[in-house]
Amino acid sequence: MDDPILLIRINPLKESLLFDCGNINHIAKRIFKSISTVFITHAHMDHFIGIDTLIRNILVSPKTIKIFGPPEIAQKIEAKLLGYHWNLVEDYYCNLEIYEVSESSCKVFMLRGSQEFKSIEKKTLAIKNNIIYENQFLTVKAVLCDHKIPVLAFNVTEKPHFEIDRQKLESLNIETGSWLNELKQWFYHKDNIDFTLSQKVPDPITSVALYEQIKKDSSGVSLTYITDIGFNDNNLEQMKKLSKRVNILICECSFLNQDKYKARNSFHLCTSDVNHLIGELKPNIVIPIHLSRTYKKISYQLYDEITPSDEYEVIRLPLRKTLLPLNFESGRLL
Repeated sequence: MDDPILLIRINPLKESLLFDCGNINHIAKRIFKSISTVFITHAHMDHFIGIDTLIRNILVSPKTIKIFGPPEIAQKIEAKLLGYHWNLVEDYYCNLEIYEVSESSCKVFMLRGSQEFKSIEKKTLAIKNNIIYENQFLTVKAVLCDHKIPVLAFNVTEKPHFEIDRQKLESLNIETGSWLNELKQWFYHKDNIDFTLSQKVPDPITSVALYEQIKKDSSGVSLTYITDIGFNDNNLEQMKKLSKRVNILICECSFLNQDKYKARNSFHLCTSDVNHLIGELKPNIVIPIHLSRTYKKISYQLYDEITPSDEYEVIRLPLRKTLLPLNFESGRLL
């Protein structure tokens, strides 16, 4: 029942992605230092008030943080920071690169700490296939939904990771060796550059051809994060654009079904709406979040109204306690 946030740690990069930025005072300083990118659903206080806390913890770090949000998010961040005096700024203060996401493009703004975080519009980028962010390990998609204001919903999909099928190696009579590390480096940093492994395998073969022969078939985990949307046809269609396959659905569940009228008036979801989304997206794991404080002492009733099934597991959040990290491969709590 606290402000919703999601933190995804990318271990190989030693970086973290933060989704939403409400009350984040409980986050450790070492975690703040790892945050490279922030995704804001919308600028309501319970999703946005922590921007000040985030910047306070990274202010003297000479790094650029990327922030993705709905239209006008750059103006709102600038307005918050204009409330402070910046007469003692230093050249090494952090910078904020802000992306305002619309249906088909992103407006990009730069707020430099050394220039008192004054917003400068840089460029406009086209959005293809709803992808707003990507690195060698994952992609992030976003769609605009309706909460009486534009609000973003996100999908994070892990890219296929480097994994060798030992049986395929043996069938080709290829021995393991240091060349595997080189092949792994190529896989994560290839940038369409190929090389020949003539000194490492029996017959000269390119890295692309060899990996196709010996890789283990695997698909990455897909996670969808939805909060503060109205239950209507347009929002449902937007949800379907995020991903055809969802392993983990993190979804607001604000009201009991008996209080559906409250959900409709405030453009939130009730339990029957969540059940409908589960039926449409077919996740393996469901994590209900952003439960209304109205049910502080009876929150179990919200979980009880989510239809049980052998096809998915519902994970209940502990009350007012930081949740343990989720293993991204198994979908289990560590």
